[in-house]
Amino acid sequence: MGATLQHRGFVGIAGVGKWEAVRNTFLGVRRHSITLSFLAFKMIHVWLVVRGLSGYFFAHTIQTAQCLSVAGKNSEFTTGKLDHLPRCDLEQSRHSLAELAKMYAPTKFTFSHAQYQRFYPRWFEEYRYRKFRMLEIGIDTGSGSLLWKEYFPCVELFGLDSNSETRDTDGGRAIHMFIGSQEDRHFLRNVVSNESGGRYDIILDDGGHHFEMQSTSYTVLFEAALKPGGIYVVEDIETSFWGVGELLYGKRITRGGCKDRTTFHEKMLDLTRVVNRKFIDNDFTVFGRVDQWVATITFGSNIVIIEKKDADDCPSETTYTWPTKLSTDCPAREQRSLSRQNFQLARYCKQKQKKMPNAYRRA
Repeated sequence: MGATLQHRGFVGIAGVGKWEAVRNTFLGVRRHSITLSFLAFKMIHVWLVVRGLSGYFFAHTIQTAQCLSVAGKNSEFTTGKLDHLPRCDLEQSRHSLAELAKMYAPTKFTFSHAQYQRFYPRWFEEYRYRKFRMLEIGIDTGSGSLLWKEYFPCVELFGLDSNSETRDTDGGRAIHMFIGSQEDRHFLRNVVSNESGGRYDIILDDGGHHFEMQSTSYTVLFEAALKPGGIYVVEDIETSFWGVGELLYGKRITRGGCKDRTTFHEKMLDLTRVVNRKFIDNDFTVFGRVDQWVATITFGSNIVIIEKKDADDCPSETTYTWPTKLSTDCPAREQRSLSRQNFQLARYCKQKQKKMPNAYRRA
């Protein structure tokens, strides 16, 4: 019997005195019934208070979430990459880039092989809340310029096109326009040095799409016109795979195909080796001295995006720490200095170090 009671939870109760123990237990409960009733009342009271407070805290949480949402829309939370640019205080468009693409319908956002609204928000969204300068090559109907003006309310937008009629479009009249060929080095340098002053934060090439145009514009503008830390975009690299002789904007394609290693697409692929040349060959180059400024290169469908180095990249501008660990077929194994073509970047980093000896800051 004692074992049975123990099994049922009456621990320590066994033998003849078991019923007396049980009786005393219930009598004790009876004597303290008033106390228990009072405690029950207090528990109910506390529960009601907590319930009321929980409602308050729930409402407060909702309010906090709403504040965070508003702060996010006002760009209170940023990567810090654009802190050097002035804040834009103008009213922001309520439309996303995808919505603006449907509204303005520039060809870059309508053709199935383009659809660049998939990529641009991750690169451009933070610029919506800053004052900055942007150059777009290829204005076409001008609808793209109007889109950018709404998407970036504080942008100072410049456009370059070989067709003088684009100047008279609504988009052309809304921006600073330059008429000329993007493969004319003299014209490009004049735009940078004398007409616009350069110092762009974003350069977007949606121009003629020929190799000569894309490579010339990149070589001249990435080095001379794009600010350190800026973004250079080339759209429609599909033409690298067109057949030689195909007609594009009144001009024949001079190089192209899936096996041609000299196309713009293939040249951009080689830039991935430039980014990592301290492990390969410090003298390796694709487009010449402009390569020294390449920080990152990103490929998307029919698009390539290149970031320019800034002060944040200066500490890494040295040879590899463990050259002897490199393969014997890598020239960097025996190299003890960077390429002499890096002199402009080296001078830039030296100037930054003088201004802030214990840290680097963005231009």
